[in-house]
Amino acid sequence: MAAMALCAVAGILILAILGGSEDVASKSLSFAFVLALFTLPAAAGAYLAWVRPGLLWLGALTAVAALAAFVAVIAAVWHGNIFEGGGGDWKTAGVLTLISIGSGQGALILSLARLDDSPPAAALRWAALIPIAALTIIGAEDITSPSGDGASAKVYGALGVLYVLSIALPPLVARATQEDDPLS
Repeated sequence: MAAMALCAVAGILILAILGGSEDVASKSLSFAFVLALFTLPAAAGAYLAWVRPGLLWLGALTAVAALAAFVAVIAAVWHGNIFEGGGGDWKTAGVLTLISIGSGQGALILSLARLDDSPPAAALRWAALIPIAALTIIGAEDITSPSGDGASAKVYGALGVLYVLSIALPPLVARATQEDDPLS
């Protein structure tokens, strides 16, 4: 029944797009794109809540951040034109997007933890949240800065390297410690 209702709504939407103006078509495209974009961090939050019930709160907050970012970006797109600079509140949308992506990355990293991870591998997973949080906070500060002064490319570059390192190390350390364990 739900599948039939979904197909009926999709059919009505397609008819509205084909019979409507270019504005309706562009808004439909932006809606679909933004929905697809923010489904990823929401799914990471839902997955974290499912595989790590003790972190249900973090998974739920990640999904809420994705929903808030989705609403803010749609409101900004539909009330203004990004290329003309008018209308929507792009600063709020940008900050919420960074929070959504950052929390989604954190949720994904934590959800990939295994019960047999060594203590160093588990600690590295939690440490990976530090560069993610730093990139999110600095990026949000740069977006909202009234003076336009922000962190330098060097700061973002250094944090980016730490981020990549922090997501690459936990599985490598986990594998190395499992190989050292004669019982595994």
